[in-house]
Parts: sequence; structure tokens; C-alpha cells
Amino acid sequence: MKPIVIVWALGILIVTATMLLFAAPMLLQTRSGSSTQPGCNSETLNHVYSPDRLQVHNSCQTVTGTVLRILQEKDGDTHIRLQLDPQYTGLLNDYNYMDQKGTLILEIVCAYPDAITQYDAVPACQGYTNQVPIPNVGLHVSVVGQFVTRPRPSLE
Repeated sequence: MKPIVIVWALGILIVTATMLLFAAPMLLQTRSGSSTQPGCNSETLNHVYSPDRLQVHNSCQTVTGTVLRILQEKDGDTHIRLQLDPQYTGLLNDYNYMDQKGTLILEIVCAYPDAITQYDAVPACQGYTNQVPIPNVGLHVSVVGQFVTRPRPSLE
């Protein structure tokens, strides 16, 4: 009899736009100072290294919540732990609860392409710097992006 292998998947939102909820403008301010209309950008996944490891569940998901933690990753991305507002907690799965303290991971890809130390991630960000602004810890934000899951490595 073959052993049963349970593979959890981490829920992640690949961010294409952020907006501070208390600020209420319809235009977003980018880090370069230009304004952009909020919305989804299907090209963002072109800048994810090994995108085949992700499963897209919604190509244009909006969520709201409070920023709890911000991490700069080796692949040049910024990971943000977002405590979701109650109406969005259905997006979380067991892996989000076990390994991410009940938060959704927001991923701003290629936020720091000049700081990449993970060799296999370099080509994905070549010639591209994400202009999505990185919010501060404690802010309540609305974010838009592609809702994906990334399988957790199975332990057989």
C-alpha cells in the first residue's frame, strides 16, 4: 500500500497594486512618483522565477487587511504578511495558518532586483523593477493581484 502524502499549498497574492484605505484616492502613487490606475497586471507572473510552481486561482483578486510584517527576500521580492479582514479569511488554508501565523503572503516581485542573492531568480527580474509601493507595518490597505498557491514540498 502506497503511503498517503499530504501536500499543503501556501496562499499567496502576487501584488499588482496597493492603496491605503484611509487615503481614499482612486489613483495609486508609485515609488517613482507617477500615478497609476489600480488594477490587475497579468504580466507580473513573467517576473516570477519558476512560475510553473504556482497555481493561479484568481487572476484579479482584491483583498483588504492590515500589514503585520515586511520581509525582503533573497529573490529580490518583498513578502508582506497581511492580516486579512474577516470577509477574506476564506482565502487562507492550513499552510497559511501553520507557517504564516494566519496571514496571507503578499508578494511584490522584483521590488529589489539589484539586491538579488538567489542565483536562479536573477533572469526573472532582469531589466524590470516593480513600481508597486511597499506599505508600512500597521497600515490598513487594499491590494489587487493574482491569487496563487505554491505547493509545499512533500515529506515522504
